Amino acid sequence: MIYCIKYLVFSLFVLFALPLKADEMRVAVTTSFHNSGLSDVLLPEIEKDIGLRVHLLVVGTGQALKLGRQGDVDAILVHSKIAEEKLFRTDTLRFGVK
Repeated sequence: MIYCIKYLVFSLFVLFALPLKADEMRVAVTTSFHNSGLSDVLLPEIEKDIGLRVHLLVVGTGQALKLGRQGDVDAILVHSKIAEEKLFRTDTLRFGVK
């Protein structure tokens, strides 16, 4: 779980380091992350800190990776290090397409 949080923080940092025109972001997260209650703690702080609404898509790991691969979400948070690394190594990941 700590590894996933590091990726989320890194993803959010990269996302917010770029100029944004949107007032919201979509994040695909696993059901276990959502059920842990961590989103209830983190999301209000993120929204308060940067003024960006975060919409969670709570799905399984495979679906979250698929949404990320297709460019349908701005960030993903899953708990499979191998799958995350594979996603970021492939040239099928489409940054900034949608």
